[in-house]
Amino acid sequence: MTVYRIRDGFSSLKGNDEIFTKTIDVLKNRNGLVILPEGDHSGYRRLRQLKKGICRVAFQSDEATDFHLNIKIIPVGLEYSNYSRYRQVLTVVYGKPIEVSEYHESYKTNPEKALNELRSRLSDNMKDNIVHIEPEEDYEAIDELRTVVNGKFSDDLKFPKLFRDRILISKLKTLKSSNPEIYNRMCSLSLLVKKKVKELHIDYKLLEKKKHPLGWLIAGVLGLIVTFPLYIYGNIFNLTFLEIPNLQIPKIRDPQFHSSIRYGLSLMLAILFLPVYLFLSIFIFSSWWLGLAIFLSLPLSGLFAWNYFIQFRRIKGGFRVRNFVKQRNREFALLRKSHTELINLAAAL
Repeated sequence: MTVYRIRDGFSSLKGNDEIFTKTIDVLKNRNGLVILPEGDHSGYRRLRQLKKGICRVAFQSDEATDFHLNIKIIPVGLEYSNYSRYRQVLTVVYGKPIEVSEYHESYKTNPEKALNELRSRLSDNMKDNIVHIEPEEDYEAIDELRTVVNGKFSDDLKFPKLFRDRILISKLKTLKSSNPEIYNRMCSLSLLVKKKVKELHIDYKLLEKKKHPLGWLIAGVLGLIVTFPLYIYGNIFNLTFLEIPNLQIPKIRDPQFHSSIRYGLSLMLAILFLPVYLFLSIFIFSSWWLGLAIFLSLPLSGLFAWNYFIQFRRIKGGFRVRNFVKQRNREFALLRKSHTELINLAAAL
């Protein structure tokens, strides 16, 4: 249910009365209600100013039932190990419930004060359950440092990236006060490493490896050659779901919607095409069980094709690193030295 704002037009604000009435009815009937309290979105890992709507709904619902609903607000944090790549980890964190009843007396005497107090507490509790990078001037450096430090542990399920990020950000906040020189050095190194990695077309996983043995790389190339037909097989059918949505992405101006649009279109295409694939598989092959087996292999072949592509990039990157080392490339030497120093400084925290 959309909540209208001033920028939507003053006349549209009247529509909020009906929305608030509906939300109050939901709570009066003891159902849960999901609210996005920021009221907008951006591509930054930082909590924005919360709107008062969520607090107003809670208080008005309580007031409509003579303060007997015992409403709780549960702060929820979301974090993606990567926002736009395929097969990434989503972490959902539920915070401790906030008892709205604690603010009843304050609301009865001064509603505006109670709204601000509850909103402030909710904001603090949400920050405890998300990756919140406070300093705007160092945002890019700290955000990139998260990626550098997490490295191969980015998709760890036992200790999600969100918790490691929060520890790192907390340590950096303390460091900024206790040793600003080291803090500034880490921020400078983080930006330098980000720049050089982009210029040299390599990633952090390649830097984490001290050596890239030629034998291993050659064996990897042979493996890619042998399994190339499987890669083609996996792409023929699955690219239908993946590439067609990508054609629509340039038309979407807001990058925050890209992943959602891509996912929605992929799901729609799968619903349309998968029955056709099943029919063709059974029709083409004389044995129905063979056709069914071929059909069931499609999603597995798609996963194989994706991993094949990842492995191809790593092997290609390994040869590139070896070439940099052989040529004694100064830019790469600076990158590796800076990356090592940055990792050591982070480890010292």
